[in-house]
Amino acid sequence: MRIISRFIYLLLIFLISCGAPDEQQANRQKLIEGLKDHKVKRATEDQVHSAAYQEGRRLTNYLNEKSGGDLSWPSTASGKQYLDSLSTANNHGAFIFIASASTQDDLNTTQRALLDAYQFSAEEGHSLSENVQTTPGDFLLYTYPVTHDGQLTGMWSLLLSRKTLIRNL
Repeated sequence: MRIISRFIYLLLIFLISCGAPDEQQANRQKLIEGLKDHKVKRATEDQVHSAAYQEGRRLTNYLNEKSGGDLSWPSTASGKQYLDSLSTANNHGAFIFIASASTQDDLNTTQRALLDAYQFSAEEGHSLSENVQTTPGDFLLYTYPVTHDGQLTGMWSLLLSRKTLIRNL
């Protein structure tokens, strides 16, 4: 009886240490995905900018749907928390909505210049379009003008991670 209990004990230890086949497959899959992330990728600036436009469009469409046209939503506590969570989940930098009535103190130099350019274009009757700017460091600044009844009401400003964009190519 003692030999049988030892045998069963050793058999259980062996089975537990090996792990379930599904667990081994999942671990193997995670390892393969991790190796893909560390693979060197070469991308041209055009490819990175194209990816930034695609990612920016995807995110701003989603944010416009989420806000439901309520321009005050991004400045609420729940709106700010949601924007932070969305940027973190997508491995990007900050996502903010800048209302056209923002003061100089609220914005950095690039954001102020882009908002001024959007306002000037709107006043002159020109069409407004999205924009991607290269910033110092590992981010691209994607901006998207928001209009209501033909008037500029603000812009989405998304800091997109260059590394994430290239990884997703």
